[in-house]
Amino acid sequence: VQLVRMPANLGLAKVTVLADAACASCSLRAPVVAAAAQGAALVGANSEHQGGSGVVTHVSATGAVVWQRKLKPAGATFAVKGLAARPVGGVTAVGVQSSGNVNYPSATVIQPNNAGAASYVDTQSPGGAFLAVTGRLDGTSVAVGQERLGSMDSRLLVAIDPAGKPVWRSVATLADGLRLNSVVTLPDQGLVTAGAQTLATKSWLALQRWDAKGTLLWSRTHLADLTTILGLELPVQAVAHSLEWHGAAGVTVAGTFGPVFGLDMFGVFRGDMSGHMGCLDAGGCAALAEDACDDANPCTTDWCDPKSGCSHSPVVDGLTCGSGKVCKAGACSP
Repeated sequence: VQLVRMPANLGLAKVTVLADAACASCSLRAPVVAAAAQGAALVGANSEHQGGSGVVTHVSATGAVVWQRKLKPAGATFAVKGLAARPVGGVTAVGVQSSGNVNYPSATVIQPNNAGAASYVDTQSPGGAFLAVTGRLDGTSVAVGQERLGSMDSRLLVAIDPAGKPVWRSVATLADGLRLNSVVTLPDQGLVTAGAQTLATKSWLALQRWDAKGTLLWSRTHLADLTTILGLELPVQAVAHSLEWHGAAGVTVAGTFGPVFGLDMFGVFRGDMSGHMGCLDAGGCAALAEDACDDANPCTTDWCDPKSGCSHSPVVDGLTCGSGKVCKAGACSP
């Protein structure tokens, strides 16, 4: 594993090789988490060559290894997918624990200075995975990802306390096609997530906002299925992989879109604080007020078409939309 330290001008300052005789083929799988107040960084690595153990390494500002914890559950393997520092101290690593032929979303909460660790395995979600995590001021970590409901992915959010116990768990009643790849905590301790929603066999860039207890406040799926490249209109799909929240200035999402001539491309998208972003570059929806595309119908997905403006697509039939009610053909019915 190599850790590269660079100054603000992006010039090369230092390359640190994290050498471990028992981990000669380790590779970086989770993001580096900067801890400026401690002058250090936390690096998540995963190595299948160690029998499938994950590795979390605390590295000083000079590149020295302060501590390292290998995450190897008894009789299972663990692959790190996400890593986050907690504001109250310590770090949480999330990913996939595999036992036999079954995968489970899993998280390990590491105490400050590697003083101890506690693990949580979501046994209610076989076939699922945690893909990202964020730390919050109350000491909890919120892990997000996907579970499998039938043949479809569905959203998964779990708040985990420092002892590795679930505080709350937020899932869809029926498969909604959402896979959450990234998450950030807001000042009110609510959450914004980004990922992809599968509709009609295609994956589309999706953003969601949640309150502090995992209740969904809004979801935006951007079905920009035509884009002009070199004068040609081509069908594309977009998937969000990471995001930054800027408050009133909106959100920035990095992801992939494609295929374009058989290749996936990298893209950066900007949107407002209510998740309206599919049209901003094209200008079609840039002047819309906050929540302008929200039709107040829980049975539609509200989105912005670069050519025609606001559109409203029916959600999957059978989703709950009220007490004793379900969505059918875009309407909430008993």
